[in-house]
Amino acid sequence: MPGAHSYDAGSEDFDDADGEPLSPEQVEELRRYEEEREAKRIRRDTRSWKAVGWVVAAALLVLLYDSSGALLTALDDDRPWAGHAATAGCATLGLLALLALALRAWRRR
Repeated sequence: MPGAHSYDAGSEDFDDADGEPLSPEQVEELRRYEEEREAKRIRRDTRSWKAVGWVVAAALLVLLYDSSGALLTALDDDRPWAGHAATAGCATLGLLALLALALRAWRRR
């Protein structure tokens, strides 16, 4: 983008708005600021992924509950049941995959 100014936190040749080089203290302040922003971004992303995981888990549990009930009803009434079984199986696999991801993330902490 023309006219946009950005900086590289690893660069030592910063200039201020007047074209003067920044002092080492100012450069260090910019580095700390960037590190804080990155830490906040990581914490925010972690919270977001946890929320998404819980929502998906809840949706899969509802789907598993519903399809299992429909499967049992279909078996009792001698109706086709394969679709209900497949849905319940996929929901179960999805829950197991979420559990595996949660355990993997928990072990990394």
